[in-house]
Amino acid sequence: IMNNMVNEGVVCGFISVEMDATECYQRLACIESEVSNEAPEKQDQQGFLELAKALGNFQKKDNCIIRHSTNRRISNIKRIVRSMKKENKDLEVIFVDYLQKVESDQRGLDPRNAVTEVSGIFTDIAKDLGIHVSVMAQFNRGADEKLPPQMSHLKESSAIEQDAHLVIGIYRNMDAQKDASANGSTDLGIWRKDGNIINEPQEITDLQCYLSVLKNRSGKQGFAKCRYNATSTKFKSDDQWKQGSYV
Repeated sequence: IMNNMVNEGVVCGFISVEMDATECYQRLACIESEVSNEAPEKQDQQGFLELAKALGNFQKKDNCIIRHSTNRRISNIKRIVRSMKKENKDLEVIFVDYLQKVESDQRGLDPRNAVTEVSGIFTDIAKDLGIHVSVMAQFNRGADEKLPPQMSHLKESSAIEQDAHLVIGIYRNMDAQKDASANGSTDLGIWRKDGNIINEPQEITDLQCYLSVLKNRSGKQGFAKCRYNATSTKFKSDDQWKQGSYV
């Protein structure tokens, strides 16, 4: 999402408490160039050149602002966001990686109350600064990967459900990805038509996927078809998604 917004000229910020800035730029370059996200030394010459070109383009763009911090306290993340907005008046969207890694300022809080505090502060930041805040979040490891994601699959979902305006889950067939990775292609589908799964040939760079809109205060919920390049982690629009319709 951020990659597409940056390419459309939207001023975006990205804050990670896991990856450093170099890793974030490399990930964006892989998505943009659709070059495998393997280590650079494993790329062939063409892949390396395409990756280097995409990486250079991103680092030149003044509407792509990336910050990394080892201080995971929500007060520090809030300070970083305010600083980014002060330095970039046109900043519209902040992406944060990821919710459950951000720590409460209150020591000793259990995970549920910590997420409640952090989620509420992110909501306040968005209102105070007049920006959109998009926070990535983990699904519970116990969630069945063969079934569509549900709100209850989100770790400490009650606070997220209350605060979020929009919640989107990613639904893809991990068996299909493993099959395509091992054999070059797969027939295992995930899309449905008239209640039946559409099994069609897919390569590892063009797997069937759904974006599942779990909550939408300003519109309807549903599934949007898209394609997934598992080697570069890029999601691509399907015709039905371009039409703005759900299935």
